[in-house]
Amino acid sequence: MCPTDMSGPGSPVKPPKDPPFDQLKHLLKNTFATVQSLARLSAHGASSLESFMDAFTPRLIALRKAYDQLALQQGENADLNDILSDIAAPYATNGEGQIILSGESVPLAPRAALTLAMAFHELATNAAKYGALSVPTGQVAVRWDITRGHSGSPQSIDYRLA
Repeated sequence: MCPTDMSGPGSPVKPPKDPPFDQLKHLLKNTFATVQSLARLSAHGASSLESFMDAFTPRLIALRKAYDQLALQQGENADLNDILSDIAAPYATNGEGQIILSGESVPLAPRAALTLAMAFHELATNAAKYGALSVPTGQVAVRWDITRGHSGSPQSIDYRLA
């Protein structure tokens, strides 16, 4: 019997746990699930492959930008302002001041960073199609404040569009 086999005779040998590999498996599983949900969301209402790609590609790019921010931080927390700046950049087509982001630095765990990146992308897309960013003089301001708990760590983020 192999020394790492703790399950008894006849049971398959299980290799010891590899935390970095387990984290990678978890990240990949979540990424594939996210891409699958983006594909479903993009397919809803798409009348052709072209209209699907028009909806899917920007969403996939937004996801990649969020992962880029996490990669810069080596998988650790990413900053809210950095994520929003990356997502907002393609929508600020009429120059400086069209999209205003303000708030203190907020470190976000990877799952929160990805979730907020995708939500902000959807909001920015809607503003570009139907709202303030659909007109040359339109403007979007995003401000956030942090409520800190007794320990000093962020407890909630108040996110407002104006």
